[in-house]
Amino acid sequence: MASRRTVSVEIDAGTVALAELAAQRDGMPVADWIARAARRGVAAMNPGPNYVPETEAEMIAEDAERAADDAVIEAAEAKRFRATG
Repeated sequence: MASRRTVSVEIDAGTVALAELAAQRDGMPVADWIARAARRGVAAMNPGPNYVPETEAEMIAEDAERAADDAVIEAAEAKRFRATG
């Protein structure tokens, strides 16, 4: 049986915006998406016996996806800034 712990974290606005976009894309609440991402992060820091490291191509693809997400956020922020005058 897994136990749960509650941990307070501080997340910057850009990270929250990325989490909101990803959660919306995956059709889940932001808090659930952040919790899932945190679990993946812990698993990446403590790989199990079946761990297979990412290839360079996979890392490049992940960086490209992150850059695209950042561009979407920046465009949305610019649009919101222009709308507020």
